[in-house]
Order: sequence, then structure tokens, then C-alpha cells
Amino acid sequence: MLYALLPPYEKKGYATEASKCIIGYAFEKLGYTYLIASCDVPNRASVQVMKRLGMQLLKEEVQDGKPLVFYQINKQQSQFSRQYL
Repeated sequence: MLYALLPPYEKKGYATEASKCIIGYAFEKLGYTYLIASCDVPNRASVQVMKRLGMQLLKEEVQDGKPLVFYQINKQQSQFSRQYL
């Protein structure tokens, strides 16, 4: 999942709400059993969105000298399956 928001639309919950819909669609319509998301460590806003969604830290690694974090959510742990379709 990739999203970008213009400054006037930041901190209003749009990224979280859009992510909930994507998670629900991936689990219910596409049949995924889990999803993994990643971002650069300094991108604190994206890390907060992943945590707010209930995603759990999977791993941290360095790629091309940049620290990355990976978060995962499983279908059985998700509350967004049917709610957001």
C-alpha cells in the first residue's frame, strides 16, 4: 500500500480510513490471509498509522543504508474484514 497526502489533508485520519478499506478488501474480496506493510524508520506518521490499524512489528532491517520497519496484520486479527466493504 502506498499513499501520499498533501499537507492540508494530513493529520485528519484519511490515511487510516483508506487503509482500513484496503485491508478489508484484501481479506474479504482477494482472500489474503495476511498483509505486510513497510516504511522508512523516520516516517513516524506511517508507523503510527500501521500501529493504529493493529499491525504488529514483524522485523527491522537496513536496505541501501536506510533503516526500514515491516509490520504485519493477519485476517483473524483484523476488525476491518467486513466492516469496510
